[in-house]
Amino acid sequence: MEMINNGIGAPTLANMVSGGMTPILSSKRLADIGYAIAIHPTLGFLAVGEALKAAYGELADTGDIAGARLDDFGDFSRMMGFEDVWAFDKKWAED
Repeated sequence: MEMINNGIGAPTLANMVSGGMTPILSSKRLADIGYAIAIHPTLGFLAVGEALKAAYGELADTGDIAGARLDDFGDFSRMMGFEDVWAFDKKWAED
């Protein structure tokens, strides 16, 4: 990767796809060998997939979700911007 990057002579992007053919390097290592930016396009999807398997596996195995690791619903709603949607609905809803 360093040899390829050095031969380009322009800012480069490292496409870090877990499970892909390119070795996954740390941000520091990529910067050290000259990459200007790195993206991790599958990180979120793979993390969500693992979380879904764990949560639904808990439900399938035990018939309960008491042991599942879940985000707080209120925190999740705020992170997703639901408060803005609710404010919009409240402002524009017809009585």
